[in-house]
Amino acid sequence: MKTELKYEGKNYKFKKNSINKIKYKYDPTYHYILIEILKYKKYIREFQKISHMDDENSEIFNKLLLKAIESTAKDLKVDNKRIYSYNKFNRIIIKSFNKELKQEKKTKINNNLEVIKLYKKIEMKEYNELRKIALEKPNDFLKALYLYTICED
Repeated sequence: MKTELKYEGKNYKFKKNSINKIKYKYDPTYHYILIEILKYKKYIREFQKISHMDDENSEIFNKLLLKAIESTAKDLKVDNKRIYSYNKFNRIIIKSFNKELKQEKKTKINNNLEVIKLYKKIEMKEYNELRKIALEKPNDFLKALYLYTICED
């Protein structure tokens, strides 16, 4: 009798429990940077409201994280026809990201991808501007935050 593998993901296929592994590995860094950027309780509450992020419900956070991961991969043109483990997937995202940065440096033209622009703002610690962006574009903010988190590892 064959056992059927279960997958996670909507646009990309991940081995079962990959999201929990990603969350376990990166959650402390991800939340630390998120709190560091939002800093004040009013911004944190407003962001939770806008993004529907709830500390009590990990299922909602898993869906948000999965959406951010898949959207980041789509922006960076990662192949969606394969089945990924979380380690392999993050390595491919980082490789695609570095390729975009290298292309940007080579052509001396700034990249148009929102995730890369926001990543640079996180890297430069432009937190005042990032707070506004987090409330205006929470999905783009979460993508950049995820990208920053995996690149810092």
